[in-house]
Amino acid sequence: VMEMRNRKIDIPDLLELLRGTPRLKVLKVCSKYSAEDEVNLEIDFALDSLEVLELETDCPVDSMCMLAQMCPRLKEFRLNVVPTVGLEPESVLREVIDFIRTVRNSLESVSVSGTEDNLLEELLDVEGLRLKRVSLACCDREILSEPGKEQLSVEELRVNICSDEVLCNIGKSLPNLKKLSCGFFENQPTIVRFLSFMPKLKCLQIASQRIKQRDNGINFPTSKHHQLASLTLLNGKHTLAWIEHFPNLRTMKLHNAEIPNWPDFYAAIALLKALSAVKLKCVKADQHKQLEDSPTVTNIEDLNVICCDVSKDFLATLISSCPKLVNIHLENMQFVDDDTVRALCKSSNHLKTLSFCGLTNVTNESVNAIAEYRPQLDKVSFEECQNVTREEVKALRKTKTYKVLWREWRKWADEKE
Repeated sequence: VMEMRNRKIDIPDLLELLRGTPRLKVLKVCSKYSAEDEVNLEIDFALDSLEVLELETDCPVDSMCMLAQMCPRLKEFRLNVVPTVGLEPESVLREVIDFIRTVRNSLESVSVSGTEDNLLEELLDVEGLRLKRVSLACCDREILSEPGKEQLSVEELRVNICSDEVLCNIGKSLPNLKKLSCGFFENQPTIVRFLSFMPKLKCLQIASQRIKQRDNGINFPTSKHHQLASLTLLNGKHTLAWIEHFPNLRTMKLHNAEIPNWPDFYAAIALLKALSAVKLKCVKADQHKQLEDSPTVTNIEDLNVICCDVSKDFLATLISSCPKLVNIHLENMQFVDDDTVRALCKSSNHLKTLSFCGLTNVTNESVNAIAEYRPQLDKVSFEECQNVTREEVKALRKTKTYKVLWREWRKWADEKE
């Protein structure tokens, strides 16, 4: 591995440096290149072992032209173009495509930011691509106005700006796409259609921007998508009324999101019999309602609840509906107390991991409850729980076989896990 950061390098000097590293596998360069005069360099060696190349530079044209001739087995390429006065985006785009075309026989992953947003269109026109993963940080205009040439190898795509129309074109161009991460920066149609063109998609992450404009959130068509197994929603408002369209969903994550109310959320996830993992971070409800019906048993095994405005009663109901719970993480919710931990210990016979962070109302009584009800856990973690003492945790370590971690904020820096 070679890493160079914040240095100004002459291209000939960089070439000589690389000449002496024939077994180099990973090269990371974050530098300014000195190439005031045009230099014609003869490349008489190759970096046959180089598999990963990462560049962050204000002058990619000079370096990429040289490196493209030296990397016959390159698998992963990451480029961050630093904008400077006089840098021509079109020339950078051309060099990026030429570089990818040169190493296309071995290249599996490409990540590019700081270039023109029509890079995806150009990329789809390259013959013989074997790319599996593509990540592009684009500008604020449409990136694929019509479907491009089919690229059968691409399975993962990350783009930070998209619309439903663009995603439909992406689905038509990448028929084997399995993982998609995208951002919606504009209002979308009442129902988005792009999943209809991505039948093999297994993992979807959507970041909704301009939250105030997105009162109704995203809505999917009624046809079922049987392949989707993981769904992550970042920001925005979501009714989840469409959740049953994904019957085989196993993992659901909501981050900085808003929902109508917690009972409706519970009713939605209860419909998913395959759901095994739920992660909620900074989720808020527009209305606070009590759960009126009896809880439905779910198959959730992993539960993460972080800084949500959920009530103590609702969390207790959610936990009690998870008899197969294996791992749980609770963080930064002041209502969580010793009673919550005690109920949690009694809820499932499959518990292996308990993790608590920033819970000021959890005390040493919780430590005793864990020791009494859960002697066979794999791991227990207390972080920044100010009313759980180090002495009590030390005593638990001596009497139980499972791993116990304890960390207090800015104290006991020498404490070993």
